[in-house]
Amino acid sequence: MPYAALIDWCGPFHTIEAACAAVAEGGYGEALYMAIGSKLGQRVTHVQYVGITGDLTGRFNGKHPIQTLLRAKSLRLYVGIVTSQSVAGKKASHHAKIPLYLAESALAFLLELPLNKDKRCNPPKDSIVVVNRWYREDFATRRRRQPHATWPDLVEYDGYEGTGDIAWHGGRREHVNADMIEEIRSRARHELAKARARKAKAELALLTWDERYGVTSSPRYATASD
Repeated sequence: MPYAALIDWCGPFHTIEAACAAVAEGGYGEALYMAIGSKLGQRVTHVQYVGITGDLTGRFNGKHPIQTLLRAKSLRLYVGIVTSQSVAGKKASHHAKIPLYLAESALAFLLELPLNKDKRCNPPKDSIVVVNRWYREDFATRRRRQPHATWPDLVEYDGYEGTGDIAWHGGRREHVNADMIEEIRSRARHELAKARARKAKAELALLTWDERYGVTSSPRYATASD
């Protein structure tokens, strides 16, 4: 069953606090958010992460990948409000949340966003067309150009054929066939497995340290008095 979502992206907000304040003031409910920035060692910024939350303030609790992996000075955060959503033959209100989650999945998967390690492992569960529009941080003034060259105007995933399309105004268009979809999924799963292996190795090293020296905390948390 094909879905469609028109998303108005508002920003940029250069701090998480500014984005949270704007969302709270506008009284917006569940919304998307997209982060542009650079990690340590990167010289240019990239579109890094997309997510959904009904509580933007609560979502950023200090452990979010945006907070732990992106350089704070490089951060540009956009809030995405779904202003139009529908499914063929049905009223949008009956399916209010489905296009939102499909849009998140399509953006994370087809754009291969680096910090969406889990979302990149599988394509959306249904067909979805996502149309992106951009506004300034006042949520009213229209921007005619996308915030980043790699952020497309349209993203489509066809669940029946298992293919995708990514398009930019001006003629640029990329078709993602079934083989490429599988390649994206394989790359993401491989990267996720490596990340989990690194985490397990680090946890094992800390456990070994504790057992060897008979302490209950790792050396990285030791205080000066220790």
